[in-house]
Amino acid sequence: MRAPLPLMLTMAAVSLGAALAHAGDPVDVGAMFHRGDRPVRVGSAPRDVGADDAATCARCHGEIAAEWRASQHASAWSDEVFQAAYAVEPMQFCRNCHAPRARVGRVPDDFSQSEGVSCAVCHVRAAAL
Repeated sequence: MRAPLPLMLTMAAVSLGAALAHAGDPVDVGAMFHRGDRPVRVGSAPRDVGADDAATCARCHGEIAAEWRASQHASAWSDEVFQAAYAVEPMQFCRNCHAPRARVGRVPDDFSQSEGVSCAVCHVRAAAL
């Protein structure tokens, strides 16, 4: 029986990533996404927000949050193909991208798993939006 193409591609990406990354090193998201046609802007965080989880962001950015909830970013951790690959080789490198809110070196907690790649991962740097 042949493995489905998405699973094969995921396994290839995991293998390549493992070969290129140091297993315990955290990913520097700022360095990865510092260019592009829409670079992340960093400024003062609103004082009344108080949290940087997706639900808090959705209070003011409902339409964008709804789009995120339907995206692969939201299901980065729970995606079946990712989970199948991760079950075979559960590496820190994988967790850095699929649950970036998790503490380095630890299996992601429920919050980090449910957030996936949420708003704060790209739009909050050093407690600033």
